[in-house]
Amino acid sequence: MKVKIVTIFQLILIQLVLIFQLSSCQRMQTEEYKWIPTVGAPQEYPIRIIEGQFISNHGYSPNLPRSAFVNMGWGDNGGVMDVGPEKRPAPDSLALTWLSFAENKFYRGRFALPQQEIANLLKEGYIDHITNKREDYNYLTLGLTPGGGIVLWLSGGPKQIAVAKFQAKEVKLTAHDLGKDYAFMFEPGFVQETYERNAPAEVRERVVKGEIQPAQFDVWQKRYNWNFTVNSKTVKFHELKPLYFNQESEEIFGDSLLNNPVAERALPREVIVAWIDKKGQKMLTTLDFDENELRTAFARIPEMGKAELHLEVNPDEYTIAVTFKTGTQETKITKQKAKTELESD
Repeated sequence: MKVKIVTIFQLILIQLVLIFQLSSCQRMQTEEYKWIPTVGAPQEYPIRIIEGQFISNHGYSPNLPRSAFVNMGWGDNGGVMDVGPEKRPAPDSLALTWLSFAENKFYRGRFALPQQEIANLLKEGYIDHITNKREDYNYLTLGLTPGGGIVLWLSGGPKQIAVAKFQAKEVKLTAHDLGKDYAFMFEPGFVQETYERNAPAEVRERVVKGEIQPAQFDVWQKRYNWNFTVNSKTVKFHELKPLYFNQESEEIFGDSLLNNPVAERALPREVIVAWIDKKGQKMLTTLDFDENELRTAFARIPEMGKAELHLEVNPDEYTIAVTFKTGTQETKITKQKAKTELESD
């Protein structure tokens, strides 16, 4: 008799768990948020979206913008199209086909998205340091790279976070495949002429010289375990604004500034350091890092190890010394370009 009671209890518990999970899933699928699809591509490797869509199985599925020539930058809000309802559910998949002008190749793919993660970020938003209020992520930003690489960021104000990356496949398409509306794209010379007309000569020259290799975009996405530290006992800090090589960006302030947690981060491309001088003025020091110097330093992190990038402001000289630390090793970072100025109103 006792065994039967326990079994019935277990079945009821399992049913309750399943009901709760189904209910949570349905809420996630039906809850709607304000967001806009946008597409960007490197200057060196401009693209044209042939067809594309963020697909939602439980609501509106917005099409990707179809700008004729997208080259505003990888990770930037290039082509933007805002049609349809103001709010829409978090998408569960992505489908797109595009032309890469510099390569004269088509790419295509369909991918499952991390819908729960996207929904959570859209719901939670982020805290803006200026307003000290919760702000929304405004864009789902796609960055397309040579060779068919795709990165998806959520973007809002100073905050941009990468949530997924994919690999599309090269496809051979004809005018018959795309229909009469795209027949002009297969006319002799169209791709090359469009590329030369819209991409400056110096940009195209970088491709010819191999200065921007397709593999570079994968290198920029490499992450390390590290954190920022600052000399808080000497100088009062306001915030840090890092822009990383993987095009993520954030604001670090408050407790996170003085006790910045170790996390998986890409290398910083630029950091704006806001600090208060002895006159009570807010100063902004912009540090533009040398990628090769940083990559050499971060390569010294032992397996399963961590590191820190220490920023030490000299309030008398208005300069910042940067030191890379891992374990007992310390390396001075010296090749960055620095500029300090008074924050303008």
